[in-house]
Amino acid sequence: MTKRCTDSRWKSSRATSAPHRPWLAGVVAGLGLVLGLPAAPAGAQFLRDGAPGTPGAIEGELRGLHTPGFPPPPDEPVIAPVPETSWQSLQKRPNTANSRAASDSSRPGAVNPKAPPANPAPRGLVTSGARPGEHTGMRLRDASTAGIPPLASSMIKPAPGLPPVNASGPRRLPLEQDPYAPLGIRSGGMVFRPGLEMSGGYDTNAARSATSRKGSSFQRLETELRANSDWSQHQLDFELRGIFTRYSAVRDVNRPEGDARGTLRLDVSRDLTLEGEIRSRIDTESASNVNLPAGTTGRTPYYTNMATLGGTRRFGRLRLGLRGNVERADYSDLESGGVTTSQGSRNLTGYGLRLRMGYEIVPFVTPFVELGADKRIYDESRDASGFARSSTGATLRMGSTFELASTLIGEAAVGYTDRSYDDTRLSRLASPTADATLTWSISPLTTLALRAQTEITETTIAGSSGAVVYRGTATLTHAFLRHFTATTTFQFAETEYQQVNRRELQLIGGLRLEYKLNRMVALRGSYAFENYRVNAANSSYQAHTLLLGVRLTP
Repeated sequence: MTKRCTDSRWKSSRATSAPHRPWLAGVVAGLGLVLGLPAAPAGAQFLRDGAPGTPGAIEGELRGLHTPGFPPPPDEPVIAPVPETSWQSLQKRPNTANSRAASDSSRPGAVNPKAPPANPAPRGLVTSGARPGEHTGMRLRDASTAGIPPLASSMIKPAPGLPPVNASGPRRLPLEQDPYAPLGIRSGGMVFRPGLEMSGGYDTNAARSATSRKGSSFQRLETELRANSDWSQHQLDFELRGIFTRYSAVRDVNRPEGDARGTLRLDVSRDLTLEGEIRSRIDTESASNVNLPAGTTGRTPYYTNMATLGGTRRFGRLRLGLRGNVERADYSDLESGGVTTSQGSRNLTGYGLRLRMGYEIVPFVTPFVELGADKRIYDESRDASGFARSSTGATLRMGSTFELASTLIGEAAVGYTDRSYDDTRLSRLASPTADATLTWSISPLTTLALRAQTEITETTIAGSSGAVVYRGTATLTHAFLRHFTATTTFQFAETEYQQVNRRELQLIGGLRLEYKLNRMVALRGSYAFENYRVNAANSSYQAHTLLLGVRLTP
């Protein structure tokens, strides 16, 4: 019975393979009879391209031997693995351990791999739980050790006639820093952020007067529009803001305010950057201002405009910057006792040029030296007192820009400024300077911003060259919750006039609370205290302001 089954299998194998190699089939059949081995497995290994180390071995060993009575499977083309589409490589290695085990039949437990299985499985099923390499002598190796590049989405090739396949996983969205921040309106590569704030409150000294102090309720309307470019290169920013405050119980003290600013940065190359800026501002002066004639009532508007153009060039760690600016100041006519008085003698135009050289000694720390010169020219050669106030100034500063561990960022510098006037009766005005702009992230919830500035301002006081002004601001912001923040502000300004005995000190403190209902609506409340002190009679005053409102950011 065994010999008949063996003969039938030998005949099936001969029917498929012997026509290709008739003489080899006879030799194999004879050897099988002499050695007592089944002829069908021998035919599967030698005659049907099934020897270990050849592609046919996968079909002959993993699919199992053919069941008697079933026709043999047709020859199928061998598909070689494509290295570019797999992270593993199939490397054919002779399984010497199995070969030794098959040849040494005397070893206990030795298994002849050429023997047919006891329970053959249907075609196409893998019955063994072992890995393919244990049958065929092939080892699975990591692609990196085989010199094959890792899998990439761009390396996946779709079938002919099908669109490209994107095998990359879902893209993870960046973590949102502030879930209550306005999203803005995107259009043409720009992000626009409009805003509207309506509020009302009470002011204990609406006119900021030292002699006629009177309180009044007021309404305040503020609108703004901010825009930022969303470009891969260059940067464009602009901001428009308008404020109007109307007082109910005091006449001629309504306050219009406005700001407009636009900046443009052009990245010409990796080492060359060009920058431009335009600014405009409208504000008002109170009747207590020393530069206004005595008896002035109400508030007087004035306008300032400035344009700046410059660039920065990098030579390794060395940086050279050059800036030029033009500034214009215009003062409106004022009403004093029913008489209109012109302030054309205060209108002026200023021209300035600054050269800065810095060297980056360590990353994010760049000390610099800056030299500046400017010229101020009045529209009228002489003011109402007969003085020629056009002047020329020079400033030398030394400081550094820095960014320490991303918690302390800013710039600080000290220097000296000197100004000489066309009128010989006006003495030269010189003073040391201190300027700084610092932002300290004390914690993820608390930020402290510091600013200091020194400048020489103009005056209309007869015999005085001008005034040196020292200003400082400290702003502390703390977020109790993501949508609830508190901001405390302290400001001081000290003004010393030259050649006259006048000194002004202004202190302002305030607290503002903001509660955001969502991205579009926020409730605001603030309190401010102002103390103005002058070493002159009937010139000092105080004021308290309380404000409540709502802010909309569509």
